[in-house]
Amino acid sequence: MFDFEWLNFIIQYDLNNLPIWGIAAVITYFFILILSLEKGVNKGIPIDYSFHLVTFSTIGSLLGGRFVYLLIYQQNIDWASILNWNDIFYKGNLNIVGGYLGGLLLSWFYLRGFDVVSSTKKSWLIFFDSFLEVIPIGLTFGYIGVFLSNINKGLESSADYPWLVFFNGKQIHPWGLYLAFGYLILFTILYTLNSRTYSFRRPGYITSFFVVGASIIHFVVDFWQSPSYQYGLPRIAGLTTTQWFASITICVAIIVVLLFRSKIETVYSEENIEV
Repeated sequence: MFDFEWLNFIIQYDLNNLPIWGIAAVITYFFILILSLEKGVNKGIPIDYSFHLVTFSTIGSLLGGRFVYLLIYQQNIDWASILNWNDIFYKGNLNIVGGYLGGLLLSWFYLRGFDVVSSTKKSWLIFFDSFLEVIPIGLTFGYIGVFLSNINKGLESSADYPWLVFFNGKQIHPWGLYLAFGYLILFTILYTLNSRTYSFRRPGYITSFFVVGASIIHFVVDFWQSPSYQYGLPRIAGLTTTQWFASITICVAIIVVLLFRSKIETVYSEENIEV
């Protein structure tokens, strides 16, 4: 068991008001940006387009995450509340579902609204594939920051697992580290899939797998999150609202993945016949 009582100092005093979650978020942004620029170049995407796409996605994630968080807690929804610096960068009071929806919607708006798709003559899914592949490795570092700033979000446990952490006189699951580890695995899977499927030029294949993987991660890890941090909403059939949303997303995304897979196999067969 790991003793994290020293984190009480961080939580109580914030190391002279140091926004731990905010620092992790900034590091995540730059890490994803650097990797996305490289991936974009490899796929023929101009650097400025990749930069703007990652930036729009980040802004959308923050706005969407705050909006849904305020909506669930029935707080005032205005620009002052949405852009509350303390809640975003110190407390990380965001909703993951709103974050993903906001990021994807604002990214799509940038690609369509600024004529990026028409000017490059590339599918918007190619752009999504280029940066969604690297997002998991960035979120790995991001959720380490979530763990350090919100360690008390983990579910209390009486088990004697060696990976549990001791905090505030109780054993809890390292919820943030579970998410970080899950995204690290997802990055490895997407990196492998991309090297095998890109030659078939099937836009959206990596995007679909990302959606499935991220949904599975949050569905599973939510079982080890403290009930006090599940927005106070009642469970339905033993599942949280996030888990139900993830379940629906998984079903839809798997269907899309299977459709892409059948098309890829068809293209591969036709190429072999021609040879």
